[in-house]
Amino acid sequence: MILDVLFVLVMIGLLGWPSTTYLFRRFRGIPFDTADQILMRVCFLAVGVLSVSTWLLAMRPGVRALQEMRHR
Repeated sequence: MILDVLFVLVMIGLLGWPSTTYLFRRFRGIPFDTADQILMRVCFLAVGVLSVSTWLLAMRPGVRALQEMRHR
């Protein structure tokens, strides 16, 4: 359960900062720096990688348990 909470907090951090920065700059008409654009893309890429890897790690034991049930 602690890992689940940590996962949610990391996701909020990785999605919250780029979203806030994007909306702030967009509404104020401030142009985006190249560094900010790269950091935003890295954050979104990290969210995707973390989500897929978490899903894959969680599915392995479940699939294994289903296969064991089928073989009994």
